[in-house]
Amino acid sequence: MEDFNLAGNFLTGSFTYNHQSKNGYLHFLDVSMNQIQGVLPHSIGVSCPSLAILNMSMNAIQGGIPPSMGKLTDLISLDLSNNNLSGELPEEFVKGCINLQTLKLENNNLQGRVLPTNSNMSSLKYLGLANNRFSGELSRGLLNSMSLKFLDLSNNSITGEIPDWIGSLSQLHTIVVSNNFLRGPIPMSLCKVKELGFLDLSKNKFTETIPACLNVSSLRYLHLHGNEFTGFMPKVLSEASALVTLDMRNNNIFGRIPNWISSLSNLRFLLLGRNQLEGSIPSQLCDLKNVSMLDLSSNNLSSFLPSCLHKVLFGSKITFDVTIGINEYRWVVRYPLRLYSYESQFQSYYTASDEEEKVEFITKSRFELYKGNILKYMSGLDLSFNNFTGPIPHEIGYLSDIHTLNLSHNHFTGSIPITFSNLNQIECLDLSHNRLNDQIPQDLIELHFLSVFSVAFNNLSGRIPDKNQFSTFDNSSYEGNPLLCGQLLGESCNNSFSIDLSLEPIIEENDPLFKDTFVWSFIASYIIAFIASIIIFLCCTDYSERLLMYVRTKFVVFSI
Repeated sequence: MEDFNLAGNFLTGSFTYNHQSKNGYLHFLDVSMNQIQGVLPHSIGVSCPSLAILNMSMNAIQGGIPPSMGKLTDLISLDLSNNNLSGELPEEFVKGCINLQTLKLENNNLQGRVLPTNSNMSSLKYLGLANNRFSGELSRGLLNSMSLKFLDLSNNSITGEIPDWIGSLSQLHTIVVSNNFLRGPIPMSLCKVKELGFLDLSKNKFTETIPACLNVSSLRYLHLHGNEFTGFMPKVLSEASALVTLDMRNNNIFGRIPNWISSLSNLRFLLLGRNQLEGSIPSQLCDLKNVSMLDLSSNNLSSFLPSCLHKVLFGSKITFDVTIGINEYRWVVRYPLRLYSYESQFQSYYTASDEEEKVEFITKSRFELYKGNILKYMSGLDLSFNNFTGPIPHEIGYLSDIHTLNLSHNHFTGSIPITFSNLNQIECLDLSHNRLNDQIPQDLIELHFLSVFSVAFNNLSGRIPDKNQFSTFDNSSYEGNPLLCGQLLGESCNNSFSIDLSLEPIIEENDPLFKDTFVWSFIASYIIAFIASIIIFLCCTDYSERLLMYVRTKFVVFSI
């Protein structure tokens, strides 16, 4: 038996293999992460009939998958991802590889139906077809893979609804169908899947909401953003105590943030922006101490901010122990050797990983996509574009590990809390489009990582900070505050405008001159109003006739 591992070299040229060793056949071949070009040999299934593991990912291989691969009946794992493959999955291939457990074809240009109806991959557990050009409705060929645990069809052109038979794949752990053209409701049959851990339906046209019978006890990552879901937040999620990510952005969810939100004690990412949520932020949300990213932007939320938000750790190192990233499926691969005595010597593990968790968040005025381990170090709070009122709680300044804080486009009043100087890790601070007044705390110059700062369109006054990071901000950070001054704004804090304001006479209420002026102005106003009313009566024909009749009546009565 031969075992070739040539991964991660600088191999070039086309791939050819037409050799049988005197000790047996090739069982393991890994030439991934090279620069191999050309097409796969048409006779690869004949030349390497005993292949069990084939990994040619991350090359530049073109053309289609040869039909002869269907002769690789011992093939357990095939990884051709990240190449330039095109065409459809050959019928001979999907019918012949009956022992295939892992099929990774992501990031190619493959097209056609997902596993044709006549597929016979009954041992398949991992199917990764993301980032291709597969189209049409979901094929019933998937039903021939009843052991399927991982299904990733994201970023294709799949249409129609999720069929009812999806529940027959009851061993599914991961379902990723994001960024397709799927529509309609989520079928009730999905409730038959008992150990669902990762569900990503984002960026489709799904309606209604997730079924109330959905088994969420094992669910860790739920992505529903960019659909047409309506109604209240699904009550069934109150049972998802293991949930790490809840992303329902860009839908039509309405009502209040429910009090049961506190039951999601492991929640790390809560993203509910761009919906129609209303009311205040419930105090129960402050019980989600592990949350590092909270997006409630572009809703109809109102009232005061709860001061308890500082209890949410937003990136504190204490939360790093929460498992983020991937779940792994590991199978022992024992090569089907012709000589039994070799079996114990040649066994290894093939690891298939979940799609790494990905979270979008507005940072530095643009959407950023964070994934994998980097998520452990990112944190942010986005409450922009709502109707919050009152002062900004000074306790927000205790979030010393937060990286992004966006409170813009609300109705906050009062001054910027001096405690904001404690936001030691802050990179983006946006307080624009509010009704804040008073001065910008000079202590903010201690925020050494601050790269985006805006207090535009408020009622702030006085000198702007101009040291350290604040020397890099331009006028756009301060526009709409005419009473701000400083060298960076080209407005001296000692100019004539400021002097005129300071020299205006201040009249105290106890001043005798103030009292006399007030009394005489009040008397004069009263006399003018009385005279004006008489003139109106005399000039108006109707009122003058009534006045004359009244006078005559009184005169007659007096004469009698």
